[in-house]
Amino acid sequence: HSSHDETTTCQPPAVVSQGATNSLPARAAAAIVSEDAYENNDTFGVATNLGTLAGLKTINNLVLNDTADWFKFKMSAAGTSSDYVKILFTHAKGDLDLELYNASGRLLSRSQGISSSERLSLQNLPTGTYYLRAFGYRGVYNPSYSLTIDPGAAALTAPTPTPTPTTTTTTTSTGA
Repeated sequence: HSSHDETTTCQPPAVVSQGATNSLPARAAAAIVSEDAYENNDTFGVATNLGTLAGLKTINNLVLNDTADWFKFKMSAAGTSSDYVKILFTHAKGDLDLELYNASGRLLSRSQGISSSERLSLQNLPTGTYYLRAFGYRGVYNPSYSLTIDPGAAALTAPTPTPTPTTTTTTTSTGA
């Protein structure tokens, strides 16, 4: 986060009183926004369980109004180069970061850029349970973000067609 401009990550809303510190404007702005439907998911132990994901899943209208939002999901197949997790948000309303953990709570990867999105690859991760932690840089809040997970998923196989009997005449040909 060395490239963060700490004085402009959050603009104070008009209702904030004079003399607020740098971290208070974002907190004050977020305080007027209610929590999202996935609370209470503020720690690893109470992560929102999204279950086994068989394909792309996006959750919109999430609110980061506390220290962190945790989500738990299971991949049914190993991750490939096209599998990822990401959050989208308006950076000016609060810079969010994203971390990916394994089922034991070990940090696997982190995205902490300064744009309005954070993305982590799931490439080469085995089948299993993973945890995501979305949180504000230096404790800032954000009133609206979305989470997208494109997990490693078992390939769908087409059912084997049942042969239907035919009444055609078989012809014999000779090889030339």
